[in-house]
Amino acid sequence: MPLTRRSALALLAVGGLTGCAFKPISWGEPTGSPVPTASADDALEVAEDYFNQSPDSGAKMLNEGITTMQRISTPHFDARLDRRFAGETLSAQTVAQVFEQGAIRAPQGFELVAFTLQAGHPYYGETDTARAAAEILVAESTVIPLTAPFGVFNDTTRRFAREWVLVILAVPAGAPVMLQIRDEGLTVAVDLRSGAPVVDEAWAANTGFRERVGIKVIGDDQVFHRTLATLPTGALQKQTSRFSFGIKPQASWGLVPWNSEDGWAEKGKQWLRVSTGARVAFEPPGNPAVIMDIDVVNSFQYVEGTAAPIPAHRPKTITTEAIYNGEAVLDVTWLVPGMESRATITCNPVGELRARYSDHPDVSAEFTGAASPISFTLAFSPLEEEW
Repeated sequence: MPLTRRSALALLAVGGLTGCAFKPISWGEPTGSPVPTASADDALEVAEDYFNQSPDSGAKMLNEGITTMQRISTPHFDARLDRRFAGETLSAQTVAQVFEQGAIRAPQGFELVAFTLQAGHPYYGETDTARAAAEILVAESTVIPLTAPFGVFNDTTRRFAREWVLVILAVPAGAPVMLQIRDEGLTVAVDLRSGAPVVDEAWAANTGFRERVGIKVIGDDQVFHRTLATLPTGALQKQTSRFSFGIKPQASWGLVPWNSEDGWAEKGKQWLRVSTGARVAFEPPGNPAVIMDIDVVNSFQYVEGTAAPIPAHRPKTITTEAIYNGEAVLDVTWLVPGMESRATITCNPVGELRARYSDHPDVSAEFTGAASPISFTLAFSPLEEEW
């Protein structure tokens, strides 16, 4: 008996979510030609509201379709529209993947639309409150949800449970059919008939998720040194100390147009987050113990090309005590253009210094002598990913 959209969704609800590993497929140019479909005389006619979505793991094929290779990527969704099809019939071989027993055909005045998606690697893991919603918009009025097309997202492996999904539905002949992904207030759409995206503000805003950039850190382990002295107070004499601030930065998050703390970046800019691997030391480390409230915004600057330096966006401050005790890590975020092949990040820690005595209230301190900032270079290049 042909499946309706309601019965197909019920089948998906009980389908397994366990995934298997398959050889990744690399991006490439569209290739191949449509394969003739099954004879309409041998096919079973489906209902006008027919919908089916593969619930199991395993690579999905659509031999009747046209290769598309269109990446669709948002903060919590990443996939490739692999093949697409619109026509009267689909073969028994194709529809067996959605548990049909033989070839199927569309009813009079309707046609079948089918497509395959391959799961990618979204930047941000899905949660109950942060996830993308996938849906199909038919004839600009009927919305059909895709229920967990790739199953559950594993935050440890950064992969979905299933790598592929095949979707088949009946639509009025010639009706527009769009695949839509709604994520963090924006909706991107791809035309399932042509395979072309709807190029609008939402599509442009997600460019950084589709066109990923790899970042190599050059000069990645340096130590900033500076002397300091406490200010004499009453019977307390001046005390001198030496401040050491080491950084070994990593920029594995790359450039992204959205993050969970700040939302969408301004038009033409992206968020850059660098893990500094900061470590601190004051010598001598005894009594008093010196603590610094680092003004992160003014301590770290980003310079791209000949443009003016850009101060850090977050965090605003961090204490050396929190870094030393392992209570906090210093990951610095900037809002940057990201248009050059290289950029420089300079570190010159500034902020409030105080000396903490075991038997006396805190005493102010200040740096002495000139500062010698440390810096490192970021080299940007397109990130080649395998699927």
